[in-house]
Amino acid sequence: MLFKIIAADFITISPTDYPIRTPLFTALALLLAHYSLCFLRKVNFGSTIVVNPRNILRTFSVVSGKYNLPTKLTKQGFIKSYNGPGVSAFLGLLMFAVSEFLIVILFKRIDYTFAPF
Repeated sequence: MLFKIIAADFITISPTDYPIRTPLFTALALLLAHYSLCFLRKVNFGSTIVVNPRNILRTFSVVSGKYNLPTKLTKQGFIKSYNGPGVSAFLGLLMFAVSEFLIVILFKRIDYTFAPF
């Protein structure tokens, strides 16, 4: 028998109902809030993102202004991307909005209502 979704409601829940989701969402929200502040603090000069694609979580950093990678880091696989002041501000606001969205979703759960086809 096939079913179709006829309604989807957001239900308010306690974060303690899901013990794995709470620390995961909290850690991601704090990380994104930290990097949003990094981008917004360096908005006047622009910012350079320096990252190693093989290990993004441990090597992601934001440097103020244009940054030239040393040859040692280039040989290790690091790449850089310069962002002007406008893009730095946009990235900062986008990361802050995502961190706030994660905090809101932490207290919500989607409740689906199904009906037979």
